[in-house]
Amino acid sequence: MCNVEKLAGILAEHEDDPSFISDAKLRPASEILDAQDLTMRIHWAIRDAQVRQGGVIPEELDWSEDPECIAVTLSAAVGVVEERHNVLNWIVNFLCPKSWDDVDTPT
Repeated sequence: MCNVEKLAGILAEHEDDPSFISDAKLRPASEILDAQDLTMRIHWAIRDAQVRQGGVIPEELDWSEDPECIAVTLSAAVGVVEERHNVLNWIVNFLCPKSWDDVDTPT
């Protein structure tokens, strides 16, 4: 999960520093592709749980820290994984989408 408060603090700290952006480095393509592959697999496991496992998300894929099993529809992890999958597919130009709105995440 994203710590929004921490992220906002980091960005605010560097808001007026032009070198913050100019010194940024791209991650290697292999690292991005590995992240895309892992995210696709996690997304598949979530969708499989929704369809075949009675809608209960596997414990290791849920970050809610709820001691009980949690329904896929109630897990914040699901939205995070879906968005991450969408972003990574957009970054690698998966299936050549014409725009952001056309990015697909087939699992």
